[in-house]
Amino acid sequence: MREKIKTPVVIINKRETSDSYVVSVTDGSNNFHDGVLLVGVKPVEKNDRFAVFSMAGYYMAAEIERLRRRIDELESKSKFHVLPELGSAEINEAAWSLYNSLVANGPINASQFNNLKTSFYEALKVAVASNIEKTV
Repeated sequence: MREKIKTPVVIINKRETSDSYVVSVTDGSNNFHDGVLLVGVKPVEKNDRFAVFSMAGYYMAAEIERLRRRIDELESKSKFHVLPELGSAEINEAAWSLYNSLVANGPINASQFNNLKTSFYEALKVAVASNIEKTV
């Protein structure tokens, strides 16, 4: 008996010439030809045990392909810029801009500025998270 596959990778190939799939299960490889298990599956009309497994495999392969396409579609829609770190130049520049608009009414001290920058950063995180939830 063969040893259990430790890192299964399922590679599915839809045949262009027929309504069938070839499924390759590898042990950690993304190369179809490294398949430890290879099987061709199709929607057959026969009523025997092998036909039932072939049909089940066919519909499982079709569903896996559909789900992978959906994942790719959702991932492409949810590409957002990574929020810069609190101490980054971008956040400091934005905080200074906010500071300059606030000190028009009077000065603030360093501690107040740091509190302002932290509050600005937290508000920015909430805004970005809210934007992500709306698009997914």
